[in-house]
Amino acid sequence: KPPTVFSTRWAMSYLAGPLTRDQVSRLMDEAKVTARPATEQATAATAPPPGVDTPGSGPMVDDDLVPVAPPVAEGVPVTYLDPATPWSGEVGAIAGGTVYEAAVAARVGLLYDDTAADIEHREEYEAVIYPLTRTLDTEAVRSVDHDDRDFKAEAPSGISYRLPAVDLSAASFWKGLNTALKDHLVSNRPITVYRNPGLKLYSRVGETEEEFTERCREAAQEAADAAIAKLKDKYATRISRVRDQLEAARVRMLTAEQELSASKQGELISVAGDVLGTLLGGRKRSNPLSQVASRRAATQKAKARAEAEATKMSGKERELEELEADLAEEITELTNEQLALADQIETVSIPLEKTDIEVRDLRLVWVPVG
Repeated sequence: KPPTVFSTRWAMSYLAGPLTRDQVSRLMDEAKVTARPATEQATAATAPPPGVDTPGSGPMVDDDLVPVAPPVAEGVPVTYLDPATPWSGEVGAIAGGTVYEAAVAARVGLLYDDTAADIEHREEYEAVIYPLTRTLDTEAVRSVDHDDRDFKAEAPSGISYRLPAVDLSAASFWKGLNTALKDHLVSNRPITVYRNPGLKLYSRVGETEEEFTERCREAAQEAADAAIAKLKDKYATRISRVRDQLEAARVRMLTAEQELSASKQGELISVAGDVLGTLLGGRKRSNPLSQVASRRAATQKAKARAEAEATKMSGKERELEELEADLAEEITELTNEQLALADQIETVSIPLEKTDIEVRDLRLVWVPVG
């Protein structure tokens, strides 16, 4: 396979180094004041008394310090940090300091867009880059919320400037910084949202997982309600038909019971009339036993019909109960399925695209550090 280019984040080093030019300069500040060259020690005995200057003598100076600000590329604003700014500690600013070092304040417009997630989110990113190096150090990019009140246009009096390790007057430096900052944001500033694949829902930018889960549960309940409504429509015709049949069976059963009751009553009256007629010596009836048997048979037939209608009605009642039980079971299963989907949450990272990053402002900021 082709070779892989390693970057610094692929390895962990416990060594402090290599040092940048600015770091070496800061480390040597104290040494420059306290240390004396060997030649100076050798001639210390012959040095003139204090207050008497000799040709070529004078105070030691920092070769990196200049009294005039280095030139800056055309079109780049130059400002001075107010040490009272809340975030000044991020860059090691010292109130009342007279030695200034170069930093860059950036303001960038970001666009996060994702068609599937239906996201089009814009935000403004602000940062200060310090110290400045030839290649952008990710640790030098400090995300701070700054505004124009944090910077002053006029230089304080009596200050000196430490020469940076980069050429501030070169347009190529600022162009390269613009590109490097975009690359840094693409690599380090994605946003995270949540997705529910079952419900086909995405969280909004800034919505917490708990809030999104609650919204998923509400959506699942709404989906369950809609599905239940369709399910009820599916069962409605069958249930309505069985209820109609049950009502008809009830009417037939009541009719049969009324006929049975009437038949029983008629049978009793007829038998009583025959007995009474016999006792009172009325006209002789022809074959009374046959008539009694006939009436009794009619009563038995009416009883059988009433029982049959009662059985049919009971069957329709059971059929209706089974339908309603099936409907309730399907409703429960459907509801449980939908609510189970609500908890299927996963995280999705939406990265920045380089074309969606707009560097709106890059300005040079002189920071008092000593």
